[in-house]
Amino acid sequence: MNKIIYAKCSNERDKQFSVKTIIYEDETGKKKVKKCPDTKEAEKHVRQIYQWYQQLGRQFSDTNIVMNRCAIAEDGVELEYLEKPSMESMLDEMLLAGDKENYVKLVKKYLEQLLSTHQDKEFVITEDFQKVFGNVEVPEGEKCGELTNIDALFSNILIVNEETWCMLDYEWTFDFPIPVKYLIFRILFYYMHEHVTRECISQWISMEEYGISESDITLYKEMERNFQKYIQGSRVPIRDMFDEISPGIIHLEDMKYLGKEALRKQSVQIYQSAQEVANEKDSYYREIPKSNCFEMEIQIPTDIHYFRVDPCSQKCLVRNLKISEADSEWKYLTNGINLDESTLFFDTEDPWILMEEANKIAGKKMKVSFAIEYIDEKTVSIINDFLGEKEKNAVLQESEAELCQKIDENRKTIELKQIERDQLEEKVHQLEMLIERMENTKIWKMYSKYKSIGKKTGEK
Repeated sequence: MNKIIYAKCSNERDKQFSVKTIIYEDETGKKKVKKCPDTKEAEKHVRQIYQWYQQLGRQFSDTNIVMNRCAIAEDGVELEYLEKPSMESMLDEMLLAGDKENYVKLVKKYLEQLLSTHQDKEFVITEDFQKVFGNVEVPEGEKCGELTNIDALFSNILIVNEETWCMLDYEWTFDFPIPVKYLIFRILFYYMHEHVTRECISQWISMEEYGISESDITLYKEMERNFQKYIQGSRVPIRDMFDEISPGIIHLEDMKYLGKEALRKQSVQIYQSAQEVANEKDSYYREIPKSNCFEMEIQIPTDIHYFRVDPCSQKCLVRNLKISEADSEWKYLTNGINLDESTLFFDTEDPWILMEEANKIAGKKMKVSFAIEYIDEKTVSIINDFLGEKEKNAVLQESEAELCQKIDENRKTIELKQIERDQLEEKVHQLEMLIERMENTKIWKMYSKYKSIGKKTGEK
């Protein structure tokens, strides 16, 4: 009996595109993926997935891109379940490590293979194109392929090995002309803007390198909006219902800005510079997990002279901070205050941790880890009050220590004097005993008698 472990219904789409995606384990424990129509109208859409599997396989036959294996099932299509890293995650790791060389190499290699398979025809506007992407004006001279999977995003490409990449999802494939530059735009745009930590890669890979101008971007954004309307049809996504029930609205651009700022505030910023000062151009962001426990490995460049970690951009507590290489921990400077041995308090919206003598870690693989807690002004006030009392207590403790030291010194003096007194009394006692013993001797008695007779004679 099959065991369902994941299910997703695309019920915000138009009926003709309403699909169920199910991940299940068969009787042998092997995981599989199934796509099934959620409505009668969606049956054609699901059946076409197998058709795209066959056609795309032929289109990419001379590349290292293969299609995720697909087979016709009784109630839809069945796809292979693969547990491999995505190109997106690999690029994120390179971004984190500041590995610009390999990052650019991988992106260009992938995009070049797409370009090589999507430039054999001149683009012409068709009725099918307008139905999906709207009545837009596409400049003359655009190139296209026989068919296009517009969802060939980095997140949908799995790295099987160095020479084999697997196209995971090809549901949104079309067999009419689509400008190849729109495909390139879509891949780069969704990756760059999906997370604030990726914004810096526009300096590594730009739209302009692929002939995509500002006017092209405006055009492709319009095409994308029309495509989203096409798949939604008359359905209204729940997220779009908010304006109908909300007492007020926030414009999309404002929301985008606010969202980025909020995300940026709770992201780690890494500075790696060949200069001895901080430079925003030489920095990048890394998202902090929901657990608020951050850990990452960084390959330090060989020309490093400045290395700094900003745990966030707001007031916070950082616990169990470690910057290490192999089994060795490295010293650092910080504008945080030590509350105890494991907790740093940052009463600033620009907290930083600066590596001392950064050139000594050049070429090394460093590990940075900590737990973070974001704090409000009330908590900041409580901590500052605590630190104030702590400082007073420190003064009192210092005074108390001085007093105890003096008391101890006096006690020692008294003890010495007591010893001296005891010693003196002991000597006196010994002398008294000696005298007593002498007085009991015959000689002393004779001397005493003689002394007594001498006194009497002297009186006469």
